Amino acid sequence: MNMKKILAMLISLTTVISMFSSANVSAIEKMSGEQLNAIFDDWFHNYSMKTYTTDDWIYYPTLREIYSDTEVDEEGDPVLLAYETVYKIDGYRNANATSVVIPNSINGHKIYFVGDLTFKNNLNLERVIFSNGIGDVTSYTFINHKKLKKAVLPTSIKSIGSKAFLNCKSLKNVTLPKNIKIGENAFKNCKNIKFFNYKGKSNYDGESYISEQAFANCVKLEKINLGKANLIESKAFYNCKSLKSVSIPKNTDFIRNRAFYNCKSLAKATFKNKKKMPYIEKNTFKKTKNGIKFVVKNKKVAKSLKRKLKGSGVKNAKILIGKKVVYQNING
Repeated sequence: MNMKKILAMLISLTTVISMFSSANVSAIEKMSGEQLNAIFDDWFHNYSMKTYTTDDWIYYPTLREIYSDTEVDEEGDPVLLAYETVYKIDGYRNANATSVVIPNSINGHKIYFVGDLTFKNNLNLERVIFSNGIGDVTSYTFINHKKLKKAVLPTSIKSIGSKAFLNCKSLKNVTLPKNIKIGENAFKNCKNIKFFNYKGKSNYDGESYISEQAFANCVKLEKINLGKANLIESKAFYNCKSLKSVSIPKNTDFIRNRAFYNCKSLAKATFKNKKKMPYIEKNTFKKTKNGIKFVVKNKKVAKSLKRKLKGSGVKNAKILIGKKVVYQNING
């Protein structure tokens, strides 16, 4: 049994132990101690320490935690409803393949996870298609796959791990599903991508966010849909030199430092919220286009934005309500 499986099992056991030790965890109300014991007895008797191999795939069983979409415990965390035995792909044996369809089932075993570094030996891949039903792409899955041009992600995928597509310099076409969490550095240095349509939300609190450096150095990125992002993390679009305009959703509460740093072509940012402006951290818009325009809904938010642009790094910026300039020559 490899170290990754041992670690995964220990994490699962730690979770269960912590559940039993806390009287405030609502998951206990959903599953009794007897039910939990039965789940783990079945797991250790029938699934632990098993690895399966086919002509193409290496995979093994693991436990997936299923959380409520609507119920939370006293700490505000989603209620754990159940455990499900699913399977994680751990390796692809065709080292010369240029295209692959990742299956949602192998020999009747449900595939839910694509593991870390699954394709580390498949650097000739140019096209990857995930079958519907796969829910999680973990960290480093396609890191440094410099020949990868296209990735199709179905609606079932809820999470892309950190650095999953880092340094995929040939990647041009990515289909992103709704309700997806994108990890830190997930698409960093994907210099040929021109458009992302992002409508994600996190797995934990229902809030959308763009993770730190998620799209940094995507130098040909021209357009991004930020969906309903509550948070745009630090350096999220760092050095996206071709990005010309951006629309900040009404849900956005924070734009972290250097989120749009060195977006040299960024000439327009539209804020959708009619009542308040997000908190804008230091150097958020530094090295954007000289005279960048900020379009807002009314005088109240215009005044608030003017204050919040101090320290943001803007040069000779203007604030407009529609097409009417209400503040100009703002330097932050």
